[in-house]
Amino acid sequence: MSDVYGDYVAKYHSGTERVTIAKDGTFKQSVRVDASGATVENSGTWIWDAHAERIALFGCLGVNDGRGDIRPDFATLRGGCNWSVERKWWLFGAVQLGSDESGLLEKQ
Repeated sequence: MSDVYGDYVAKYHSGTERVTIAKDGTFKQSVRVDASGATVENSGTWIWDAHAERIALFGCLGVNDGRGDIRPDFATLRGGCNWSVERKWWLFGAVQLGSDESGLLEKQ
């Protein structure tokens, strides 16, 4: 669980997403779109599901379009994000949110 706290980054074809998971149960999310140079800031709360080894973020922006890019409507709140928490190489390596198949945020 203590490995979950920290900064995560996802790099997409058209920009970057950064999520900071804080120990106090809050998160900050920042999405930068390269073409416009615009950055969208967001924040909310999160909980940890130890049984499922997943983190749920409430008030999260759904950024990933599932094809390696930022959704055109990413700035519309989707209610939340729910990601698995995994190690890059199963039992060791960097912590990541999500999976390689669904797109991921890698811990910095």
